[in-house]
Amino acid sequence: MGAKSDDVDIAQTVDVDYTIAFLNAIEKTCLAMARKTKFRFVYLSGLLAERDPDKSLWFLPIRRRSKGKTELSLLTFQSLHPSLFQAIILRPGRFLAKEGGFEASIMGPILGDKRSIRVDVLAAAMIDLAVKGDRDADGKEVFVNEDIVRKGRGVLEEGLKGGR
Repeated sequence: MGAKSDDVDIAQTVDVDYTIAFLNAIEKTCLAMARKTKFRFVYLSGLLAERDPDKSLWFLPIRRRSKGKTELSLLTFQSLHPSLFQAIILRPGRFLAKEGGFEASIMGPILGDKRSIRVDVLAAAMIDLAVKGDRDADGKEVFVNEDIVRKGRGVLEEGLKGGR
């Protein structure tokens, strides 16, 4: 889910409203089921997401604000339902192909682990966080690109060891 639009209404609807509608639906379901484990919501935000709606932004202001507003909505929901819900927010950098290609081979080393991530590494981190939570993150609520790369690579390396 996410809007790649510079239209305020589209960004609001896709990024914020759809997420809030989902939260309302799972709230009812989780309460009715009397869940014993938390529902983990892994939100793929953006590297430059901005939570302060009054901050002056020169670059992609609509997208950055809508991502920040969604983050705040998730964290508010989490604070209202700490035993039911855990928000895990990821702020990845530039997506790169898993293998080869000009962009991955040239841009990856230029941007480094602070600004870029391979899609397989991102997927591994997201799945691991959804299944296991953030036990090793000391309650961290936002994972920046470097954290995601470290987590994803660790998961992939463990998978390779287990497959031998």
